[in-house]
Amino acid sequence: MAGNRIVAQIDGVVTEWDETLRVGTPVGRGQELGRLSAHATPRVLAFVPAELGRDVQAGTRVLFYPDCQAQRFRGRVVFVDPVRVETLQHRGLASVAGGDIAVLPDAAGRLRVRDSFHLAEVELETSEDLRNGQTGRIWVQTTPRSYVLDGLRYACRVLIRESSF
Repeated sequence: MAGNRIVAQIDGVVTEWDETLRVGTPVGRGQELGRLSAHATPRVLAFVPAELGRDVQAGTRVLFYPDCQAQRFRGRVVFVDPVRVETLQHRGLASVAGGDIAVLPDAAGRLRVRDSFHLAEVELETSEDLRNGQTGRIWVQTTPRSYVLDGLRYACRVLIRESSF
């Protein structure tokens, strides 16, 4: 058995790995050992606030500004999940790890997202100098909005949520 190898069906970069695996650990057929990111099409996963849902749709042009880099990348939205994100898989984006997305850990250790977000997949035109797992900001040109009205709507949502209506 010393010559066994595991080979993926695609070329790419390992982005996640099951950290419980050790040399000599038996694995089963079809068992997920990790995740690969294909080189062909660079993609960014963006968490879009629900109130911007109407402005961000497939085909929307965006700019991605990576954290810790002055460079920007052009892209377009290829998919927006219509279902609200309930748990956050990326701990580095969570408020408990210093990220921007407010979460509450549940009894099972999952990170429950407090606000309403939809997951959008953005295809970048180029990925030069971009690392796998790179965080950043997506900029989208939307219809004009009033920050005062947005603040009032948010305050009403909080009041309703906290008063157990």
